[in-house]
Amino acid sequence: MFTEQDIKALCNREYETIVREIPRTKIECSIIYNDKIIWKKQNNMDENIKSVHLYSISKLYTALLCCIARQEGRLDFEKSITEYLKDFSLFYGSNDVSEDVTIKRLLTNSSGLFNNARLGNNFYSCEDLEKHVNSISGCKLLFLPGTNYKYSNTGFNILGFILECIYGEKYETLVEKKIFKPLGMEHAEFSSTNKCLNPSTGLIATFDDALKGVKALISKNSPIDLLSEFDFANSLYRIKDKQISGFGYGCKVFKCMASSFCIVTGSYLNEYVVQVWSKEYRLGMLLYAQNEITKLIELFDKHDLFWETLLALQDARKIKSVNPVACNTKPEINISNHEIKNYISNEGSFIFLFFFNEDCICISNDKKKWIKLMRHGNQFVGSSYTVEFEVELARFYIDSDTEFGTFYRNDMEFTLKEGDKDWYQNEYILDESLEENEMNRQNIRAFNRVNKIYFTYQKNRMYLNGYSSLGRIEKDTLVTPYGEKIIIYKDSIMIGNVKYIIKNKKGKN
Repeated sequence: MFTEQDIKALCNREYETIVREIPRTKIECSIIYNDKIIWKKQNNMDENIKSVHLYSISKLYTALLCCIARQEGRLDFEKSITEYLKDFSLFYGSNDVSEDVTIKRLLTNSSGLFNNARLGNNFYSCEDLEKHVNSISGCKLLFLPGTNYKYSNTGFNILGFILECIYGEKYETLVEKKIFKPLGMEHAEFSSTNKCLNPSTGLIATFDDALKGVKALISKNSPIDLLSEFDFANSLYRIKDKQISGFGYGCKVFKCMASSFCIVTGSYLNEYVVQVWSKEYRLGMLLYAQNEITKLIELFDKHDLFWETLLALQDARKIKSVNPVACNTKPEINISNHEIKNYISNEGSFIFLFFFNEDCICISNDKKKWIKLMRHGNQFVGSSYTVEFEVELARFYIDSDTEFGTFYRNDMEFTLKEGDKDWYQNEYILDESLEENEMNRQNIRAFNRVNKIYFTYQKNRMYLNGYSSLGRIEKDTLVTPYGEKIIIYKDSIMIGNVKYIIKNKKGKN
């Protein structure tokens, strides 16, 4: 029998390893089991910090509010958004596909919408949710609805506006009345700035109030009746047959042996928050951190308090299955003895992969940190990855905490090395004069709005920021994997409707 004391001992061991490696990182973390907070730790947290920004965990509350609206008969997840927004339209290519964008596809990031809107985003605030949503209407989707995943703030902001329309009340008022108050979250609120982002990223709460939200999701006697029976792990939206992991309602759903668990993460600058739970095991975890976030996430992959506890609980139930724990490959594994294959997604993301043996593959984003996945039926499974090959080895489908969708075999040389023959790289900076005109500010797509970009040429291939492979349409016109046009001028380039001006040049131009 795996007891509370066992859980505490396990969490202490993993937590102490993390804080020993990154002692300056500020961390607050708690484990809930059987409706009780059984383990809680802090490291370097400032006592003056009363509330924390929960960022994308906000999406989970928007999803829950949608579920409540469905239970009340106000919202149908199978219906198109045009049922609720009569003059709203979205296109794929030149085709109006608005009817295919359903409430469920917005909830599961499978609508094809991009992450940010033209009016109201992480760079320019918009106080009016309706204006923000209207600025999305008429835009082109990244893929046909229901055929892939793409993380999207805009999808949840549209849901927030639809909730306002069907209830006739402000989103913030609805969440307060239907979620915060029943759960006793007295110190939870939504940001007073960037209000259009509230349904997707605006939640602010004390750590203890956020824990009340976690507890409600795993309790069999939740103050919100719907949650007593509903399990978000059952909300997985499958874009292909036999899929076991992917996006659910406002969260990601992962398979762990014989059961599933849910996870939501949020981050911005030097802050990171993760909420993960299993209703079946009545186990939940909330972690908030500041500073050295990248290193923390890497360490958490190897010392995951929740994952290790869930595995132990499953083992206590004597579930017999392949142990799919992901880990760094051991030093004795000689990478040079294996054929490393390159794969690329439609969006330009890279995955490197090799077969360690018949029942084990290793994957990496950078050829430095390799993760082992063990065979589980016709799939290869790890703590945060699921890979399923299609059409022999020509392509594979992947679910993970960072990548979703199909990756295709590609034998191009992706390594961009300064000094290679015919190599050059230009650095461009955003033309800030565009921001002087309010209309230009509103029409610049946030997807492209970064302060600095790099354009690299090597071996007849062109790359944006050393990452996205570009295609050529005409002599001076390229296209990104998202379908955005890039027009090259002598001292500037246009990406979509955003102008960047040359700053530095390297190599042979």
